[in-house]
Amino acid sequence: MNSAARSRFAKAIDKTIAIFSPTKAVEREIARQRLEHHFRYSGAKSSRDRIQSSQNLQSPESATYSRDRIQLMKEARDLEENGQISNAILGKFDTHVTGRIHYVPTTGKKKTDEAIGEWFADWSKRADSTGRHSFRKMMQIALRSTLTDGDAGIVPYFNDDGEARIIGIESDRIGDPNRQEVRPDYINGIHIDVGTKAPVSYSVYERSEYGAYSNPENIPASNFCLIANQNRFDRYRGITAFASVIETAVDISEIIQFEKMAVKWGSMQTGIVTGSAGGPPTNEYFADGTNTSGATNQVQEVNYGQITYLDGKDSKLEQFKTDRPGAAWEGFIQLLIKLYAAGVNLPYGFVFDIANARGPGARFEAEQARRTFEGWQDIMVEKAMDKIKNMALAGAISRGEIPSDSNFMRGTWQFPRHPSIDVGRESAADVSELKNGVKSQATILRKYALDAHQERRRIAEETAHWMELSKEHKVPIELLMGERASAFAMSQTPAQAPAESKAKAFEQTLIVGNQDTPAPIQPVNVRTPVNVTIAQEKESKPSVKKKVSFVRKHGKIIGAEMTETPTGGDPTIKKIQLSKDRIARIEDNTVIEIPKL
Repeated sequence: MNSAARSRFAKAIDKTIAIFSPTKAVEREIARQRLEHHFRYSGAKSSRDRIQSSQNLQSPESATYSRDRIQLMKEARDLEENGQISNAILGKFDTHVTGRIHYVPTTGKKKTDEAIGEWFADWSKRADSTGRHSFRKMMQIALRSTLTDGDAGIVPYFNDDGEARIIGIESDRIGDPNRQEVRPDYINGIHIDVGTKAPVSYSVYERSEYGAYSNPENIPASNFCLIANQNRFDRYRGITAFASVIETAVDISEIIQFEKMAVKWGSMQTGIVTGSAGGPPTNEYFADGTNTSGATNQVQEVNYGQITYLDGKDSKLEQFKTDRPGAAWEGFIQLLIKLYAAGVNLPYGFVFDIANARGPGARFEAEQARRTFEGWQDIMVEKAMDKIKNMALAGAISRGEIPSDSNFMRGTWQFPRHPSIDVGRESAADVSELKNGVKSQATILRKYALDAHQERRRIAEETAHWMELSKEHKVPIELLMGERASAFAMSQTPAQAPAESKAKAFEQTLIVGNQDTPAPIQPVNVRTPVNVTIAQEKESKPSVKKKVSFVRKHGKIIGAEMTETPTGGDPTIKKIQLSKDRIARIEDNTVIEIPKL
């Protein structure tokens, strides 16, 4: 007897008891209410309003889960091949997670870092054992396979020359998908240590062109990288990222396909004739509107400038109208796509239509997507990339291609920069945070997939090159470097500045003034940057011209210099070294050091 039949039987008994003993009927109703409201969570209460889950509590690697995992893999692969939205989502993961990968060694030694960086970049081009793909492309395929199939394998090894290579293993080749075996020491292609439950080895099968699996090879777990996003402690194999949205994805595809057929059918219709006895008397068409019998033919074809005549007073011609797809249909499709995007942990606007998001909403959705992509980047690094990199570098050191160093495994991975709708605002915020010491230059440059050490070296080399060109062609460096020359000029003392440079006219200084115009008193905090007025030094008639320049070190003011230049004489410089708890102010054309308040 099912639950519905039991419910009907119980109600019949209650009605019978109520006829003979209303008091007992009330007691039964009270007992029933206590029984039904015994549950603390409404979701655990059984009722006719909704069906309770029939799922049994079991291991995520049970025979039922193993069967479902294979079926989900088949459905997800079909979506990848034929689903437009699925391909769009996978393409975004390809672009934003593994679209650009760069490894930056940080051993602490400049020459060693340069050698490792150059070698790894060169090795990445030939990492694939088949010679087809680069290291970046192999990681991109591994990520796509993991999202679609649930997991993927990478096997690094040394070839005959002692150089590291990697082999890609698709999910269905890890174990035989036609035989789901679950034993205490074996779970769907993974051999398990019975005591520790740790993977010991992986059985990798060969797959023929006709789908036959044979010749399994056991690869030790230490030499195998299984990329998967397991969501339970007892799960060893992964499931597709589209598991919760496969039904929605299929529904979207079918609804769009059916609606397209309806729109095409409606577009083929021209008009409808009502009140007629039927179609035209014959299917023979002639230009003069008559058929072989001599009767007038009702024209069905649509011709330019055509005039249509109907037989009978009750005949009527109406243009065929279709309103498909309508606004309600489009809104429903948008709802399904939102559910689809939420199932893969991406915001709807980022997946399908960012135009509907405005201002803070668009930024919030972009940040949501960034967190998802960064999570997968961490999985790729932890599961495979670090292990492969360390093995490749160890082989290169053993062959003497790069210098040996105890810190050779230290380094960071740089990934593509996440897109933003307001790059200018973020850039200005980065500059402000760098100036105020909130973030380091390395942290900011890492966001743009740039290496801080290399960028500093490039900046120094570029500045040195501008200086050489300035001296060679006798052109002021300000005309070559633009605004950057102002900071460069401030970092130079008069003795250090190039003689050929005319930086005095453009130097960023604080003009003290002359005897007739005393300088205002302005305290300067030595711990924070100072916004100094950019002015062109004016020629003055007094016999002595005074100028105050601040001395900086690593962007901070550490002292000040006062230069007095008499007409026709040599300048004299007075230097002041400021302590950390002091500030400077200008009073009567003199720099005074006073305690900080």
